[in-house]
Amino acid sequence: MRQAVNMQCIHWFQKTSFRFKASVAIIVLTLFYVGHFLFCAYSALPDFVYYFTNSDMNANLEWARGIVEQGWLNPHPYHPYNDWMQEIAPYEKWAQWRGGEAVFQQSPLYAYLLAAWLTVAKGLLTVHLLQAVGGVLLCVLLQYLVETKGRTGSVATTISNTVMIKRMARDLGLKVQEVPVGFKYIVERMLKHDVLIGGEETGGIGISEYLPERDGILNGL
Repeated sequence: MRQAVNMQCIHWFQKTSFRFKASVAIIVLTLFYVGHFLFCAYSALPDFVYYFTNSDMNANLEWARGIVEQGWLNPHPYHPYNDWMQEIAPYEKWAQWRGGEAVFQQSPLYAYLLAAWLTVAKGLLTVHLLQAVGGVLLCVLLQYLVETKGRTGSVATTISNTVMIKRMARDLGLKVQEVPVGFKYIVERMLKHDVLIGGEETGGIGISEYLPERDGILNGL
């Protein structure tokens, strides 16, 4: 009896629209992420960004703090000088390669958004939650590209991204290419392999048919 009911539910769900399936997936995954987030909130993980000084997270945080202290024009932007950078060249050489101390080390959008948040709040838990929920969008876009647009190819994802990507790719019959943390590794796979879509744990998503880089405007469209 239970098996018959389960089969009826499966058949009913298969007949529903893509929008309904996507909505259910977003709700379920969001609830999962929120539960996991609350679990991590009471661990040492929230302080990780403050002490892991070789990470991009710490660099963006220090940059955002500098924006808050100096003002929105940020005349002296923060520039990291991590361990691996020290092995390559002295700080002065890195400054020369950047084009000077006043040059941003990368696109400043995230640092400025983080600075705006720090002006009204002290903690970063809400920022981390938004980033975690943003990772769900990769699952939604992947299903849309395959089932609605008929696209094919593999999926590139970082090792720290949600396991739902692997499961969805497997269900869709796609190969998963797992890379280290950092979107540059996803870009390498996009340039060398037949990658349909790539995403990282912070919500950055790129579609290789258009541009092998993260593009929020395209993803929104």
